[in-house]
Amino acid sequence: DGVSSVVLSTVEQSARPTLNAMRRPWVDANDRYERYIRAFERRLARTWKKPFDLLGVQLLLARDLGAELNDGLRRSIKRKDREVVEAVTRLHARACQIAAEILVLLRAGYAEGALMRWRSLHEVSVVLQFIRARGIETAKRYMEHDVVESWKAAQEYSTHSARLGYEPITQAELAQIKQAFDAAIQKHGTSFRSSYGWAAVDLNPVKPSFAEIEKATGYGHFRPFYRMASHPTHANPKGILFQIGMMDGATTLPVGPTNYGLADAAQNTGLSLSQATAALITFAPTFDRLLLMKVMAELARDIGTVSVAVQQRIEAREIKSREAHGKSVGFAQRK
Repeated sequence: DGVSSVVLSTVEQSARPTLNAMRRPWVDANDRYERYIRAFERRLARTWKKPFDLLGVQLLLARDLGAELNDGLRRSIKRKDREVVEAVTRLHARACQIAAEILVLLRAGYAEGALMRWRSLHEVSVVLQFIRARGIETAKRYMEHDVVESWKAAQEYSTHSARLGYEPITQAELAQIKQAFDAAIQKHGTSFRSSYGWAAVDLNPVKPSFAEIEKATGYGHFRPFYRMASHPTHANPKGILFQIGMMDGATTLPVGPTNYGLADAAQNTGLSLSQATAALITFAPTFDRLLLMKVMAELARDIGTVSVAVQQRIEAREIKSREAHGKSVGFAQRK
């Protein structure tokens, strides 16, 4: 509002010539920024080397154990156990993938991004443990719930495909997905249509929630961390007013990486990955696997200890710098 059509027309006509004229200077500026980021990441790697190395080792163990168990369980699988093996092996693989993503974000200095991905890892770990504890019928309902998500996705795509410029889903395809959805609801009841409807029989016959699944697995005490990780995921005011990558008293609004605030995501990732792997190991425990499960738990403890220690050293250095200079120093600019 308040912008004349002449101005809008001029802006429209000037955009491409401006881009063509400024492309080279902007590319040069971006190259300089990328060199700065690479230097920052080298400093970050030195500062956080111990926790990053430990988390990398834990991820390596989780992947190796997961691959071994996946192969072994699928070779010896009984027909009645097919769904539960399929569910837990896929969930564990997903946990390893998310943990790898978190490690990339940590190494790049994105504390909030890492914590948001931990939120997903926590969900995967909790669901894996819930299914492992409840057994075959819960695993079957979990796998069959895919048709509910497919129907929701198909409806949304059908509604918006034209505006997006995509090919519409055919009526035959839509009818086929709807038929599978209706059959699942008829089999499992109306509560099955909710996001966690596959857990309705075990928990809440109306509309089960992740919080209830979390509590049932004994991880309800993680709710404060889950809440903290949810703030930057959504556009609520807490997400912009509280930022884990900035210390109290810092005045610079973060628009890139920092070397502070990585401890929570690092230690939580270690815990959740250890818990997910332990749940998988219980399918086929051996002495060696149980030993490695205990090793992973010890690694998780060490990751938390050294992460907190690194963060406390950064805090002490920041306090000392403020006392010396009377102001906050940007974390990403420190060596």
